[in-house]
Amino acid sequence: MLKKFIAIMSLLAIVVGPNAALAQSTTTVTTGLEQDGGTPQASAPVVVAKWEMDGPTAPLLGTDAQTAAGSQIMPSGQCGQNKIVSICGIVTDPNGKNDIQNVYGDVYYPDDVMLGDSHIDAVTGQPREVEECGEMVRECTMTKLTAANAFNLFCNKIRNNNANLPVFAANFNYANVCDTANEGILAKETGYLYCCDFTMSYEDPNGEYEVDVWANDTADYNSQPLSNTMNYLATKAFDVDFNNIGYGKVKTGIWQEVPGNTIWATTPGTNGASVRNCSSTRLQIGVWQDDMGIKDPDGTTYVKYKAAVGSTANYQEYLPNLKNTDGTHKATWLEDTLDLSELDEMDFGVLVSKFPIQLEGPFNGTVELSAQAAEHLICEDGAVEE
Repeated sequence: MLKKFIAIMSLLAIVVGPNAALAQSTTTVTTGLEQDGGTPQASAPVVVAKWEMDGPTAPLLGTDAQTAAGSQIMPSGQCGQNKIVSICGIVTDPNGKNDIQNVYGDVYYPDDVMLGDSHIDAVTGQPREVEECGEMVRECTMTKLTAANAFNLFCNKIRNNNANLPVFAANFNYANVCDTANEGILAKETGYLYCCDFTMSYEDPNGEYEVDVWANDTADYNSQPLSNTMNYLATKAFDVDFNNIGYGKVKTGIWQEVPGNTIWATTPGTNGASVRNCSSTRLQIGVWQDDMGIKDPDGTTYVKYKAAVGSTANYQEYLPNLKNTDGTHKATWLEDTLDLSELDEMDFGVLVSKFPIQLEGPFNGTVELSAQAAEHLICEDGAVEE
């Protein structure tokens, strides 16, 4: 009996001992591949010219916002209204135009700009942060235009009215693209014009965006990308959800504060003030107010104000009726800066040191809000600097 017991225990040790090869529930193996083609070579497509213009493509506008060379694109300057930019490129191929398979436009953020915590992607509608300096915004797949539309857009509208808009590859120009005598690519229909409509957010940061156009062919060979910079221009725009600040009943010599909130009112009303950035720049908000008529006949006023942007910001005090040397209203610039697309509260306060006995209320006045551009958050070696 003892021998039988020892034998059974030895068998168990063999089956479940530490050196047993147990079945695995998960495992990892390596994979790999190489592109068949890919590397640019003599038979690859050639991007001969490219540009960006006011979109969408269909009207064939051929315009941008300024006369300076290159693409100058103006954001909408309105909250929620994005900008459609048409990215276009003329492509040919040594093996014939029908060897061209796909054409793409790649857009990259300015190298030194961080978006901040409030930026919303124009396409996904989700928060978007730049993880690397100058990372890609997104890529668009371009669509071929008809030969007639291609020639009309580039050789008529752009050549005659906006000639400094496109960038050309080496050894290419309007003559060898448009002129029949010079075997022009569009004139002889030996290439195609491709465009895509690219959505820029109303609050994408202003600055120079690298835009690359590249193509591949039926053998899966890639062209060299043709690059330029698109200048997305600066705007200074904001929106508020209030049209009245009601200070209520005010006691002499005591600050009366009216806090705002971050709940956006769809219909502007009294108090609960919110402000949001609709610009392609970060913004600093300025405030100016009159004295609501609380003054003596000689003009001596007895009112002082304060305001702030953001619940954690300190109030800044200012006097009424401030003027610049040219007589225009002089704003007091509030310290907290609005990031791209940021919504924050605005807080107000009033202090009346004396109600002149000859005056009867109620007292009414005007608040004037303005904005000036603030520096972007800087992307530098993975760090964010104010």
